[in-house]
Amino acid sequence: MTEIAQKRASRTERVISEAPESAKGCLKRAFSGSGGRANAVKAMCLVCVGYDRQEIRNCSAYACPLWAYRPFQD
Repeated sequence: MTEIAQKRASRTERVISEAPESAKGCLKRAFSGSGGRANAVKAMCLVCVGYDRQEIRNCSAYACPLWAYRPFQD
């Protein structure tokens, strides 16, 4: 396993282990590459706001390249 692959695997394990149960499935799919782009954006947003879906709706990080694609918008 390359150094980059080892670092990625370590980060993946840490992020998933620290996540609430409600977010673990989304994160596992995103890190494995099986959930598609929308799932990857959802996972990134969940991690960014501390797993609070309401905070994703209220996100004010307009400079974020994913802002227009964030999930849970009204």
